[in-house]
Amino acid sequence: MGLSDGDRLTGGEYSHVIGVSVGTEAQPAFFRNVPSALPHPSQRRVWAPTLGELVRAYRRLVDPGEGLVAPTILGGEPATLLIRADGVAATVLAVRDGRNYIIATTGAAAVERAPDFERFLATFAFLE
Repeated sequence: MGLSDGDRLTGGEYSHVIGVSVGTEAQPAFFRNVPSALPHPSQRRVWAPTLGELVRAYRRLVDPGEGLVAPTILGGEPATLLIRADGVAATVLAVRDGRNYIIATTGAAAVERAPDFERFLATFAFLE
């Protein structure tokens, strides 16, 4: 399955991005894994044992933006969708088997989702 990164820009970059970060307690996930117009926070990694704790930790570390939070599903597991937090279009947080998953999307020129972000989420599968 091919997913679009949007339009090709000068310099070989693309107009949109989907970033995935996976972390464990020993090596926490990067919580900003896509470009943002906001300054980088001093702490760059986060880990929590439960989804609720991960959402709270993430929201403490970043600019909450519009603050819109909604339950969702990622790979058949409960997850949380945050809209426009940390200067990016959307971020999905999930916890599975001691790992934290942070999936985010944004555009190079504007805070907008990659063209196939929803399809990416719908077809996401955790590897065993």
